Amino acid sequence: MGGREPQMQMSSAPDGATTTDERTYIYDNAWTRARERLAAVEAGRDPATIRNLEALGVTYGWHCLEVGAGGGTIADWLCARVGNSGRVVAIDIDTRFVEQLEHPNLEVRAQDIAEVGTAEANAFDLVHARMVLEHVPARDAALRNMVAALKPGGWILLEELDHVTMLPDPSVDAHAQTVWGKFMEAYGRLMQQRGGDLDYGRRLFGLLTAHGLTNVSEQGNLRVGRGAAGDASLGFQQARAGLVATGAIDDAEMGTVLALFQDPGFAFVPPLMMVASGQRPLA
Repeated sequence: MGGREPQMQMSSAPDGATTTDERTYIYDNAWTRARERLAAVEAGRDPATIRNLEALGVTYGWHCLEVGAGGGTIADWLCARVGNSGRVVAIDIDTRFVEQLEHPNLEVRAQDIAEVGTAEANAFDLVHARMVLEHVPARDAALRNMVAALKPGGWILLEELDHVTMLPDPSVDAHAQTVWGKFMEAYGRLMQQRGGDLDYGRRLFGLLTAHGLTNVSEQGNLRVGRGAAGDASLGFQQARAGLVATGAIDDAEMGTVLALFQDPGFAFVPPLMMVASGQRPLA
């Protein structure tokens, strides 16, 4: 997860999670365990992202824009891939982690992609974002800026979640099933409060087509999640205070949800990862 809304007021919750103003990104990098959470995301998501980038033909000399750079692993891969004659610009509201990378062909910018003039127009062979636009309230403006940043013939690659598949193992007990329903209601409310879109992944094909891109394609990738094996436990621990504040779930019930995500015997279907790409016409 990368791009974020501007950081507002924050305070520390008793469990170490961060409570935030309703305008902020749910998974703020200021959280004490943010890098650990990002590492779990990277471990689970980077291999597929790299395959997607390779399939687009990213190669030596390309100029790339990485939006919502997060922990920086994809920016790091792109820098090595495009070489010294290439260029990578990594944008994020909070660049504390990507700034630690040392590449002569990397430029790091602490910016909001939704703001006009964030990225120069007609400049990039590739624009990429993963799990970013679904969290950005001004996602329409952000996408316009990303498309405008493409060179003629350049490619945009978007990887965004769609929560239509977020389901637990049906064998969990009735209480856990009930609490899961409350948890999903709370997450939906929290995302709505923060300007997010739980269904954004399914919108990508139509959006890229509407922006006049060609060779538009989209596919959905699904995997089985396991408790204690990914970023879900840390992510929802970070979001715990915000979820409880929606009123759809109480703190004890959130404890039940987190116990599931920490149980290595628990299986669930995570959100569907929708992967969409499109090419800017040459003329």
